[in-house]
Amino acid sequence: MRRPAALAPLSLLPLLAAPLLLAGAAFAAPDEPAPTPAPAALPEAWQDAYARVDGVAILRTAIDADAKQGMPKAVALQRRITLELLRAGLARAGRSADEVPAADLEQAFADAKAQLARRKVELEDALAKAGQSVEEFKQGLKIPLAFRNYVRDQLSEEKLRQLFSEQKLAMAGELRLSHIFLKVTKERPAKAAQAKAEALLKQLGSKATAQAFAGLASEASEDPMASLTGGDLDWLRRNGKRGVPREVTAAAFRFGKVGLVPEPVRSARGLHLLFVVQVRLPPSATYERMAPQIRAQAERSEAARLLDTWREKSRIEYAPDAPRQPQRR
Repeated sequence: MRRPAALAPLSLLPLLAAPLLLAGAAFAAPDEPAPTPAPAALPEAWQDAYARVDGVAILRTAIDADAKQGMPKAVALQRRITLELLRAGLARAGRSADEVPAADLEQAFADAKAQLARRKVELEDALAKAGQSVEEFKQGLKIPLAFRNYVRDQLSEEKLRQLFSEQKLAMAGELRLSHIFLKVTKERPAKAAQAKAEALLKQLGSKATAQAFAGLASEASEDPMASLTGGDLDWLRRNGKRGVPREVTAAAFRFGKVGLVPEPVRSARGLHLLFVVQVRLPPSATYERMAPQIRAQAERSEAARLLDTWREKSRIEYAPDAPRQPQRR
């Protein structure tokens, strides 16, 4: 049976964002709990395991060991399931955690040590309290590091430059936006408001100008300021502006260029027709300067995509008494 992976500082991957839960590091070390006995009524198949990933057991003893270090059992179980999904996914891709370069391993160890030092915790002392050797700790780094390296290999320079072209406005720029607002009310429900919005879009046409949009906004918008402003919302950044619904800001930046946004946008207030009047980027918004930011964002997205794909391809089974995290509402 495969030996469970040693604990590792999963903050190395935002996708596994749970820092190393060593005694005295993240949680206060509790009194040493007794191992959780498997209930006698459980089927024999679940006497030794809380879960299985494609038949590979997530052992109760491994979860008990994590709990001794202060990690909630439900968190520990999901963490080990994720590590097994990564190990199996990497294997299917022809990769192995044993292929991680020694230099990567040493750098990750140094980063983990520095991370804890900023919290006035010595890594070696924390490991000793947790009953774990430095070598076991480094072994636990291998799967996350192998996954990180695999993710990086999927992102070519060409792909990163394409992402920069698509996202530079949202990441570093701003745009000037105008809107025509239509209320959704009992007297005019969403379907009727949508029909009016589409009629206004048709009236503007595909070659609408900012001047034509402002004129129509002054006449047709139900924003009380529109008759004075022509629907002008001024300059916006991607993180939004007070008084402007986030759905409006998101749609304008997705459109990302001067012109009429082709579909009405729904917010909690009603429907909005949008016209991007201007866009601008600072001189510093070049690929060379923003490459680290672009790469980090791309790695997060690709890591999440791969893990979702590998999870969908895997069969995850739980014991009847497996610790489970509460569902978010």
